[in-house]
Amino acid sequence: MITATDAQGETIAGNEQSATVSGAQGTINLSWSSVGGATGYKIYRGSSAGQEDLLVGVVSGTTFSDQGVFVR
Repeated sequence: MITATDAQGETIAGNEQSATVSGAQGTINLSWSSVGGATGYKIYRGSSAGQEDLLVGVVSGTTFSDQGVFVR
């Protein structure tokens, strides 16, 4: 799940997406459309639909390579 951030705070999440990774070193490359006025984006991961509560990245652009590392 991805949210946009700006000086006012964080938006609600965009549409939920899913992916399956095999192997211990799997990487998922994410990209999305920019949100007008956004200064950054937060990427969340979860183990099932509706459970995306682990912050895995904060970026200023519109791409992210999720390598299985947790920010928390």
